Amino acid sequence: MELIISDIKHGLRLLAKNPGYSILAVLALALGIGGVTTQFSLINAAILKGLPYPEQDRLVSVRQLNPHAAEENQNNNLSVHSYMDVRKQATSFEDIGAGFDGTINLSYEGQAYRLNGGRVTWNFTKILGVQPIIGQAMTEADDQPGKPPVILLGYHTWKNQFDGDVAVIGKPARVNGMLGTIIGVMPEGFAYPDRNELWIPLASQLNWLQLKRGEGFDLNCYGRLKPGVTYEQATAELSIIANQLAQEYPETNKGYTAGEVRPLIREQTPDWVRDRLYFMLAAVVFVMLIACANVANLQLARIAARSRELAIRSALGASRSRLVVQILTESVVMAGVGALLGMGIAHFGIEAIKARAEALFLPQWWDFSIDWRILGIVTGLTLLCGILSGLMPALKSSKTDINEILKDNTRTGSSVHMGKLTKIMVVAQIAFSCLVLVGSGLMIRSLQNQSASDFGYDLNSYCVARAGLFQADYPKGEDRYKFFRNVTDSLKQDPRVAEAATSARIRFWGANGTRLEIEGAKPFEKDTDYPFSWGEVVSYEYFNLNSIKLLSGRDFMASDITQKNPVTIVTEKFARKHWPNEDPIGKRFKRRVQQSGNAPGAVAPDWVTVIGVVKDMKISPLWQNNDPGEGTAFFEPLTPDNAPMFMTIAAKPRGGPILAMGEVLREHVRKYDPNLPLYWVTTPAVLLDEDLAQSRFLASSFGIFGTVAVFLAAIGIYGVMSFSVNQRKQEFGIRLALGARSRQIAELIFRQGAIQAGIGLVVGIGTTLTLALLMSRFIAQLLFDVKPTDPATYILVVMALTGVAFLACLRPAIKASRTHPMQALRPD
Repeated sequence: MELIISDIKHGLRLLAKNPGYSILAVLALALGIGGVTTQFSLINAAILKGLPYPEQDRLVSVRQLNPHAAEENQNNNLSVHSYMDVRKQATSFEDIGAGFDGTINLSYEGQAYRLNGGRVTWNFTKILGVQPIIGQAMTEADDQPGKPPVILLGYHTWKNQFDGDVAVIGKPARVNGMLGTIIGVMPEGFAYPDRNELWIPLASQLNWLQLKRGEGFDLNCYGRLKPGVTYEQATAELSIIANQLAQEYPETNKGYTAGEVRPLIREQTPDWVRDRLYFMLAAVVFVMLIACANVANLQLARIAARSRELAIRSALGASRSRLVVQILTESVVMAGVGALLGMGIAHFGIEAIKARAEALFLPQWWDFSIDWRILGIVTGLTLLCGILSGLMPALKSSKTDINEILKDNTRTGSSVHMGKLTKIMVVAQIAFSCLVLVGSGLMIRSLQNQSASDFGYDLNSYCVARAGLFQADYPKGEDRYKFFRNVTDSLKQDPRVAEAATSARIRFWGANGTRLEIEGAKPFEKDTDYPFSWGEVVSYEYFNLNSIKLLSGRDFMASDITQKNPVTIVTEKFARKHWPNEDPIGKRFKRRVQQSGNAPGAVAPDWVTVIGVVKDMKISPLWQNNDPGEGTAFFEPLTPDNAPMFMTIAAKPRGGPILAMGEVLREHVRKYDPNLPLYWVTTPAVLLDEDLAQSRFLASSFGIFGTVAVFLAAIGIYGVMSFSVNQRKQEFGIRLALGARSRQIAELIFRQGAIQAGIGLVVGIGTTLTLALLMSRFIAQLLFDVKPTDPATYILVVMALTGVAFLACLRPAIKASRTHPMQALRPD
């Protein structure tokens, strides 16, 4: 122990004695440890800690499976009748709950709010093991068809919308057009399943007594296993029940003969979230390895300068193992200092992420507090970095020939023993940097492609707002159509408004996808073989609002609403795909409508006639990398027959600020429904920016990783070149004395750097391409409209690292070329 304490003190003295070396080494390790700690904190919050509920390992998702269907064609949720059958028959669970999420209109004392909410079975608080802090939970009697809804408020909803008033318990409030009663407030931080702000009984939104089997919303189902029951046992029982239901109800449950029970945390953090987190972790691990190689290089250079000291220690009786322990202890001390600084970097990074949690749509239950896992990973990283950066220098220095070192009085002797290792380390740094930079480049290219998507109209030209109607207030399509038509007409008559229109699309990812039957085309055996396209319901002013001119045919007219035969306008890609080399005007198709529940597809009865063609525009989801519709889209005019519950209202100002239209939209909506709140009131450009927040975070994170990798690689090359120049002074002096020119000396340095950089680039690019090919399916899910083997990205990485290598060699080359022969040949 005394020897270890002595080595630690010696290591601290060496750090203080060589501040330049110490700062570079500690900073490199701090960046590596800080990056891994930050990323591990995200994984810890999202995956390792689990859900913040008692005995969360017994909480599971309950899903059905069709073993013979492709993954993208699976409907894993249960219909309401299937849920009730499973809950009644299953014995592996203490209880099973169900529900679905969405926005909810809440009106209280003249104020209307639009909040994220859950429609849940009464037992959801019991299953999760969380009870209200004020008031009471739902009871089974509350969750019955025909009963007025009771309301559980989220803590922040209670604080923000109700001023934290305890007296709201028992007060009446309207939810989704129905008069209900507030009965409780949930604990702070509770937002199941993600960011919900209130909860109402499922039966208030889904009257199963009036539904035929297979009708209604499909439900997310979850449960709590009985003690001692495994996931496998519960899955086996659920599969038996699912198989029975498939045989008993073939029209609605056909094919769904298996069940799946898995931890609820897997449902809350889906695979695409885990993939991104682990992909980012892999990137920062490579950055940490670059940092370790960098410090090992600096260690080799420093130990080369200390070779005589170490030789003397050995001559005085120090064993090889003693020298190795001493150098490793010094290295771990340095890593410890780096870890302290790295924790500061990690704290800054985590606080920055927490500040943007809402904008990044991170779940509220993610807990970033430091626990034993974080402390353990930091301790482990400190030891790992200390060993990785110190082991090779320690082993190399401890087996040096003592007599050779002690007889060597020149400044070049030590370089013979360390030169090859430092060059190998530089090659490794460049190779690792290639991996990180290619990943960064692909992520940035992906974000650029998403941002540059051609939406077909100016995203900053008008203001939009989302409105949601509900069955209780607007039971018929005619009622919904009349409301949206009245609001649009009212806006058009306002002198402050230049254009107004409505659209069913949610933000930029809410267009409906459907299969089509083209008139005259050969029929297919399976529904999934029919061509896919995106569809959007719009008011007839939609194309005028967006200044979109028709390429052929005509625009929608008000009279299209009363026409017996429905009409549509399609995009260029739609027309080229289905009627190549033909005039699409007058062509017809049918929509294949997916019935609710799990029923097979059915053909819509009416043929839709094409009356116009517009230019292509972005309508598929922003994250849709492989668009099943290949960019095709069609538009239908809003009619009483297709009027949806939710629509986006848009208004273009005649002058003045665009966002001022938000209040204008609210004013005209209140004329026809004073209790209807609007939400997402802003411009399409702002919505796009919000929807790209996660992609931007991912790209910026990789950009930081890439910048750090380049910085560390530059330090590594510079350090090796500087060390080489210092050790070869006599050689350069002799060359210059014999007539060599300064330019030739500089070329030697650049040649040495180019060889190392070239080998590193070949190894790095080769390794990266191999990984890209082996993991192409996984990586492709993280990217948008760019391939993992994108040539432009690889070329840019090669150019960037080549430039970095050149700059890193520049100062050492200049220094070497200015070596004075007399100074270089002067003895020590």
